[in-house]
Amino acid sequence: MTSRPCAFLLSLLLLPGLMSLCLGCLEPTVDLQQGQVRGRCVVQPHSELRNYYAFEGIPYARPPVGERRFKDPEEPESWHGIKNATTAGSICIQKNLLTQEVTGNEDCLFINVYTAHPSTSWVGSKYPVVVWIHPGAFSMGWGHLDVLRPDDMIRHGLVVVSFNYRLGVLGFLNTEDSQAPGNAGLKDAVMALKWVKNNIAAFGGDPEKVTIVGEGAGGAIVHYLLLAPQLTDGLIHGAVSMSGSALAPWAMAERPREHAAALRAQLATLCPDTDDDSIVPCLRSVDAAELVRSQETASPPELALRFWRSRFLPSVEAPGAGPHPLLRADPTQLMRERRFLKVPYITGFTSAEGIMVVSLAQLIASPAGWTDVDRRLADVFRSEMPPGLRLELPVRQMRHFYLGESDLRADDPEAVRGFVQMCTDVFVAVPTVSAARLMAHGGATVYVYEFAHDGHAPWLKTTLYNASHVPGVAHGDDLAYLFRHAQPGQPPVAEPHDEAAVRNKRVRHLANFAKTANPTPRLFGKSKWRVYTPSEESYLKISASFTAHDHVLGERINFWRQLAKCQTAEACELNPVVRVEQGLVKGRRQESVANCTYFSWQGIPYAKPPLGSLRFKDAVAPEPWEGVRDALQDGSNCPQFSGDSAVGDEDCLFVNVHAPRRPSWLADSFPVMVWVHGGGFVSGSGDASGLGPDYLICEDIIFVSLNYRLGVLGFLYLEAASPGNVGLKDQVFAERWVQANIAAFGGDPGSITLAGESAGSASVHLQMLSPMTHGLFQRAIGQSGAGLNPWAIQTTPVQTALNLAAALNCSAGHDYAAVVECLRGAPADALVLAAENVAPTQVDRDRMISFTFVPTPDYPVEGVETFLPAPVNELVTNNSHHAVPYLTGFNTRESILQLLFTNFRDPVIAALVDATWKLTILPDLRVSSNSSQINEALQAMRGFFMNGESLSNDTFLQFMDMLTDIGFAEGIYKSVRHMAVAAKAPIHLYSFAIDDALNFLKIIQNITDVPGAAHADDMGYLFRIVFLHDVPANSSAALGRKRMVKMWANYVKTGDPTPTYDPLIGVRWRPYTNDTRNYLDITSQLEAKTDLNEERVNFWEQFYRTYANETY
Repeated sequence: MTSRPCAFLLSLLLLPGLMSLCLGCLEPTVDLQQGQVRGRCVVQPHSELRNYYAFEGIPYARPPVGERRFKDPEEPESWHGIKNATTAGSICIQKNLLTQEVTGNEDCLFINVYTAHPSTSWVGSKYPVVVWIHPGAFSMGWGHLDVLRPDDMIRHGLVVVSFNYRLGVLGFLNTEDSQAPGNAGLKDAVMALKWVKNNIAAFGGDPEKVTIVGEGAGGAIVHYLLLAPQLTDGLIHGAVSMSGSALAPWAMAERPREHAAALRAQLATLCPDTDDDSIVPCLRSVDAAELVRSQETASPPELALRFWRSRFLPSVEAPGAGPHPLLRADPTQLMRERRFLKVPYITGFTSAEGIMVVSLAQLIASPAGWTDVDRRLADVFRSEMPPGLRLELPVRQMRHFYLGESDLRADDPEAVRGFVQMCTDVFVAVPTVSAARLMAHGGATVYVYEFAHDGHAPWLKTTLYNASHVPGVAHGDDLAYLFRHAQPGQPPVAEPHDEAAVRNKRVRHLANFAKTANPTPRLFGKSKWRVYTPSEESYLKISASFTAHDHVLGERINFWRQLAKCQTAEACELNPVVRVEQGLVKGRRQESVANCTYFSWQGIPYAKPPLGSLRFKDAVAPEPWEGVRDALQDGSNCPQFSGDSAVGDEDCLFVNVHAPRRPSWLADSFPVMVWVHGGGFVSGSGDASGLGPDYLICEDIIFVSLNYRLGVLGFLYLEAASPGNVGLKDQVFAERWVQANIAAFGGDPGSITLAGESAGSASVHLQMLSPMTHGLFQRAIGQSGAGLNPWAIQTTPVQTALNLAAALNCSAGHDYAAVVECLRGAPADALVLAAENVAPTQVDRDRMISFTFVPTPDYPVEGVETFLPAPVNELVTNNSHHAVPYLTGFNTRESILQLLFTNFRDPVIAALVDATWKLTILPDLRVSSNSSQINEALQAMRGFFMNGESLSNDTFLQFMDMLTDIGFAEGIYKSVRHMAVAAKAPIHLYSFAIDDALNFLKIIQNITDVPGAAHADDMGYLFRIVFLHDVPANSSAALGRKRMVKMWANYVKTGDPTPTYDPLIGVRWRPYTNDTRNYLDITSQLEAKTDLNEERVNFWEQFYRTYANETY
């Protein structure tokens, strides 16, 4: 402040009377970044209020005129001298609601500051800042506080800021390209907040304590700003949305480019050129008043029935359309993905928001209109529903819930009340609570309120809406309890004491929130405003008394959530369309064999096809597409060997999403299971035709499956020329896609379980060891596979690759880059066929299970992400596992799988195998072939498992147990032991022993005479498998399936397969530790046990310590 003598006296005397005298007469001058401004003193007639200063009409951005029309705001220019800020600047051009005349100016980006402390140089402290964002349906209103005055906020120690932002077509035209990228009005708000950050200290405000507050469209803007952390981080420290959210049906435009084209057609005489590229240049030349007049006169057909007729609203911005996108995805998706600013947030609604809707529909002035609305109820409300409910809404149920069987008549108070409540919920309350729930799920601290104080003189309800006879608080009438109402240029009107008391308490809540992030920091009991949680749904009911309650909206919100579940065919869309980062995808509705409806989106590309120069390289992001892409069937399988030929296509990097219902912001997010298929890293796919998710889907989880590159195309390793593991990196790339997009399908990106079987299980284990996967999943399930299994890691990958090159005439000595370039030019089929017949040594050909091209530790290359930075055994021993819960186990006779390749029951073959353990068994052990103790080690194994006897029918099952351990169980034993030592997260261990009618491998291969559960036999108890006949519902196999599905679904939801007692399960599956060694024995009767295969585990521990010097 420039009045130094007065400040000097204050600093000496500190006399309140003298302070008031000095402050009551000055026109203060403040220094800003752009120059100096002079404000005015607001003298209060009421003793309980204090004088303050108003600085109005300060430009915070350049005038958005000429070439700047429709574009993002630009920083304001500086000025010389002292700018007069004693009167408000022009309001943004708009149509007056009452007169229907166009008023205002395009040069309107002004900001206003109201403060009792225009400089901190003498006060010694900074004050919290409240930034007010005005309402007006995105098409009208202004920022300067003349009718609504901030007197009480200032009295409670707040600095208040307000501003104008562009409205209607000038603020929200979106052509989905760089000419008009959209949301200019929202970006004006960001620019205003930047101005506050840079300048508010000059007015006594604290730039580190800025709370944004808005009502109606202003409340929705507050929410939108929280959904743009890339632009608003550091600018906002708290937020309050009153009667508005980004989920409200009136707060977002769909197909914004079509609205731009419709406006151009309306202005055809001024814009005769029909070229799409000419839309914006022409509209930029049209007089602003003509644009405003035309923006409401050519509504698209779907707006004809709407109570809200604006079509230029916030909208999702097209990728690449502008340099600083504000709304990058659908609001629901952003919240589900937790891509929002996690600052304390207050949101709420009034008890009868719908009064305004009734008024705007002219039902108050024209009672005959009620009959027309009743007759057209279905059409009217379908047009008002957000996209997720528009076709699935059973309007008859809605009408019955709110209106009963009564006709909708103006002279029926109960019918009017029900209709008002219906409108309240549809337009404001349900979207508000749904947004609160999503924000709370995403980690924000949220407070919810219902304003129900129907006071003495509700100005809007009585004067504007003409609805004084309708009970409840109308939209906007709660503003009188935050601001003082006054005629422009006049002091606030006097009011009854009880009205002032409600306002005083509400303003105090806001001041507390702005100062401490808690509206009631020192209160307890019924008046304590409790944090909203999805379980309790606490809220504060504001009336003459302020009382805390649970379950906001009660049965009303439950009604809408039930509608959103889409449990019947009539309530669901046949082909739901979802927006992912690359564009729109159309799915289909399916009926599960478990009797529930679900939705599938299949064959969605998560990466660019790895063709040509991309072969053997890490995956890259897919190209976006125009229009709606069909996702109605599985994509191509990755190239693989089948029978005696190669099948599949290199363009194979697809994901499939199966969800229990169509996405809706009314419903909670679903936990997600991401499934990695098995197949030895050389075969398989994520197709639902192989493993159908029917049973898991009916447990309310989302199931995602994926393809990844296999064999030589996924695991070629030649040091820097091909560092390896692109197949595993494909899996990671798909998981990143899931993180970015699953919210669009109703999934929770913060609740993802990575699961797999066989090679998929080994993949899961390897991902738990990889630095690339931190944060991508919160739980893991590994069934019958670990990274320590002998078939899961290449031992001589370079030699294998060179052998392949020689077979394809691609040898180039040690010029590995030339080798890879030659292989890059070979047909995919030739690569697959050659790889099938290539092995580095005869020993590898003789192994029990041998897959040539599988994972290996990465070769480090600068600029290329490393999946496996060290040998797996080293990573396991060093406890490099991520700290995520892990459920893992194996089937009792995994080795039955090997009977498909070698008939150990044939006496000739048994004799040959028995005589060549050094060739057939040794390669699968982590014992060096150069060890002097090889024969001793092999004899130790024969002695333990077979009592030193030869392989015969008498020792066949013991031999199979040994192979089960070597190929599968031992690697799982060791991994679990080391994870338990680190004790980073719970481990659940199991043994699967069911031998029944759904044992997949044994039945399709007709090996049912060998007891025990074979490799992959558990798949029939989780998935619908087309090769298996279904079983009677009352059969033991069906019971086993129910139990498996329930436990796996529980784990996906909670990280605990038996979180509560369930008579279906009947036992508590307790976590494994090295002290308790708990596991679940999954047989026809579930049984909780300890010390799984104790003697065998102890044998392998001693074996590897003795013959491989390993820490177990």
